[in-house]
Amino acid sequence: MRPPLLVVFLLSLGAAARAVQPPEKSPRVPVLPKTAAATAADVKIDAAFAGQLSALGWTASRDGSLSGPDGARVPVSVLKNASFLWRGGVIVYDTTFQPVDSGKLGPILRGLSVFSEAAAMDPKAAGRALAAWGIPPAYDGNPILNPDGSATYYGLMLYQYYVKSPDMLKRLSQERLAQALSRFKDAYNQAFTLQAPDIAYDELALVWDRILGAPARAGEQTLNLQPYPDLGATLAKYRAEIQADAASPGVAADPARLAGDRSALAVLNTLKTQRYAANESIVPAPDSAATPAAKAVALSGGMPGLLKTLDRINGRPLTPEQQKALIESFPMGELVWRMGVQNLWRQGLTGQGVKVAVIDQGVAPHPELDAAIASRQNFTADRGAALAGDHGTHVSGIIHQLAPDAKINSYIVFPADNAGNPKLVQDNDPGIRAAIRKAVSDGNRIISMSLGGSGPPSGPTARLVDEYARQGVIFVIAAGNERGTQSIESPSDAPGALTVGSLNVDGRMSDYTSFGLDFDTQKLKYVVKDVFMTPGQNIRSTLPGGGYGTMSGTSMATPALSGVVALLEQASSFNPAPDPVTASQRIVDALRSSSAPMNISTLPPDVSLAQNFLVVDPVAALNALRAQQNAVVGK
Repeated sequence: MRPPLLVVFLLSLGAAARAVQPPEKSPRVPVLPKTAAATAADVKIDAAFAGQLSALGWTASRDGSLSGPDGARVPVSVLKNASFLWRGGVIVYDTTFQPVDSGKLGPILRGLSVFSEAAAMDPKAAGRALAAWGIPPAYDGNPILNPDGSATYYGLMLYQYYVKSPDMLKRLSQERLAQALSRFKDAYNQAFTLQAPDIAYDELALVWDRILGAPARAGEQTLNLQPYPDLGATLAKYRAEIQADAASPGVAADPARLAGDRSALAVLNTLKTQRYAANESIVPAPDSAATPAAKAVALSGGMPGLLKTLDRINGRPLTPEQQKALIESFPMGELVWRMGVQNLWRQGLTGQGVKVAVIDQGVAPHPELDAAIASRQNFTADRGAALAGDHGTHVSGIIHQLAPDAKINSYIVFPADNAGNPKLVQDNDPGIRAAIRKAVSDGNRIISMSLGGSGPPSGPTARLVDEYARQGVIFVIAAGNERGTQSIESPSDAPGALTVGSLNVDGRMSDYTSFGLDFDTQKLKYVVKDVFMTPGQNIRSTLPGGGYGTMSGTSMATPALSGVVALLEQASSFNPAPDPVTASQRIVDALRSSSAPMNISTLPPDVSLAQNFLVVDPVAALNALRAQQNAVVGK
């Protein structure tokens, strides 16, 4: 049994804060097992079961598909993907072979028919319609369009509703879109993971009637629907433009521009192969049609160069609408657009020359991250597979997406998702402090810590953070996911740390973010921390195995700020401060002075007026940093 931990992971919404647990992410649909049941090509329908279907208004074909009232249809492919089989002439659950209860059969088929209708739609045509309506390529961590312009599962479900109710588009707000997508995820899980399509139908009816179809409410935030061209055609146009540029005599004779063109083409060629929400496909593609796993080009690392190349070829920056569509078509692009860091990239700020320490789980190999991870050092007693986890990989991916040229040094202080060897259990705190010391000695000026737990502001880990913060190291530490039960967690309550809280897609404080004042029992005084707010809810980032997934928590908000700090660190090197302490203080002051305080009316009622919640604006922070530097130069 593991001993009590002082410092533990801060994971996704609903995860316990006092024990290491796997983070929450999008449900993964298991591969359906092979079975000796009758094939779909020749199903002999039991006579009694055929009568039962007929009484419900349904009939079955010899291939196993079903037809129902008002043109409803359930192909055998959807039936099988929902884990139902034909066996002995009746429909059974694929694991137990238990026949579907007669009272549930009708609602189950009705639920599956809704998904079947969406599956029968042309994803390319649906994608073009969504783009013409202005529905974004991704929202709240959910990919709506693939880079080729085709609709994902989420896009198909939105199209299915709005193609029948186009007038309802004018009611679509940020809140409605986020809630609809969340319900679509739940409905998919009910239908295709939990074998409850009848419950899924109720989820969908709730979306149609009470979320997308209900009258607008006061306070909803308008979703700015700006139509944009088909993504697939746009990416093809960009590829053609870059190919033509690369073949021009002037570029062919310029090695730097030619290299930029070739790199941009490689990024676009890799991007067009991406298929998002593959685990939430109503009818999975056959293995032979699967997207190639080759990801030789890191999409995140290539995005700044691609934007630069397109700007150069066009002679001007892409329009905001063009930028948004292109950026959000990348696997992790939604966060880039929300943070606006592409505006820093255009000024040459990509994290070049900056080192960021991540004290967390280990980072798994991933095509996006392999070139960015400079080192991995283990401070646990575990070994092997336990040293690469979902949480550490996801956190590192967020930093890399925002500061793609920064080098990330991984300091492993937790086993992967509670998968460590139970005989090697140890108290994590000594390893965390050892990792901090080593990260500082390795020259990391930014240390990102998506962890926390109980402990006073004058506890040993918090004291160590303060000691190094006074030497110019910037610590970015999660506030915690314990809203309503306690103050911010340790070591984010260290006076010298930047404490980070989470925002949802609507710009509101996530309902799990910890806040509150800490009383230091040794110094007999309150520690009042400003909480820097960045996106941390439903953030899409890298996962082991080369894929991507969504997680929520102040754990995700923390690397978002760490990535911004890395960009500011690079900017500060252009006009160096006389010493590391002054350099880091300029960055912290720039962040604090440029971040917008959250309106007290938008915060929980029990928030102390002594505590500020500051929404980070990377562009404003850069401007504030430059103003400081210019003021010093002018003296």
